[in-house]
Amino acid sequence: MLRKLINKVKRFGEPEHVRQARMVAEIVSPPTALTLSFAELDYASLPSFVSKKLVGYLFGKASCIAANIGVKDATVPLGATVFSIGTLFPTRVEFFCGLLDNETLASDVFRAGAQAGDDDARSMMRQGTGDRALLTMLAKDFAGFCNYREVADYTEKVGRLHSQKPSSIATKRD
Repeated sequence: MLRKLINKVKRFGEPEHVRQARMVAEIVSPPTALTLSFAELDYASLPSFVSKKLVGYLFGKASCIAANIGVKDATVPLGATVFSIGTLFPTRVEFFCGLLDNETLASDVFRAGAQAGDDDARSMMRQGTGDRALLTMLAKDFAGFCNYREVADYTEKVGRLHSQKPSSIATKRD
């Protein structure tokens, strides 16, 4: 309870663009964290191009969501990416945030990751499902660094649940 109060007080004094970045990160991070948790990635041994693509993915997803909710400030997606990195990779924040330099932002690898993040964000907003492009990245680029089998099994289960019609999902109401 005290922690919630402290967070509210801290956020009260935040500039609008920081508040918006935090809000976008709160949308980006949970589904991505769930997918990545099944991947069991060894973040310390990822090659540079894979790390850049992952950061690009977060940026692309944040950019799409920010645009969709009407954020006009161009710095918000980058801020949301930093907040997402802090949430997803708490022990590697400095490393992943260090990848947000001009060279990385201009690289083809980063742009490919950003496109995948954008695709997943659009899918999430349209159909309520997402992370298919992230799963493809895990299968192609991250295969030697993660437990893709666990991710594939998880995705198959979630896909079946989302493909069911709401009336076919059993719900019990009191």
